[in-house]
Amino acid sequence: MAGNRAGKIQGAKFYQHNPQVTLMRTTPAECAQLGRIIAEKLNLSNGPVTVLIPVGHQRDQRARPEIHDPAADQSLFDALKAHLRNDIAVIEMDCAINDAEFAERARRRCETHGRAQMKFRPTATEWI
Repeated sequence: MAGNRAGKIQGAKFYQHNPQVTLMRTTPAECAQLGRIIAEKLNLSNGPVTVLIPVGHQRDQRARPEIHDPAADQSLFDALKAHLRNDIAVIEMDCAINDAEFAERARRRCETHGRAQMKFRPTATEWI
């Protein structure tokens, strides 16, 4: 399946995750663009925001050389951090996104933000 699509996108790296899902690895330039887009969307937020970045995921990626691209990952992270508002917290964690440590940190941040959000009462016009 991956081989059939590879010819359609010049130079793209593909990884067949399972028979139904084929992943295409984004390039460093594409990742930088994605980082800017994500930052722009997060910058529109009215409430508290934290970005958790699982930098330790690189260890997991090494098992999949077809999609392992530390330069592309770093381009995403760098662009995201460079374009976020100064009041948006960025926490880099030395773990993978599926690690219990990452999930626990995300849960704690959600609880903290939830308490802060309860104090924020938008007016009707802010919802429009």
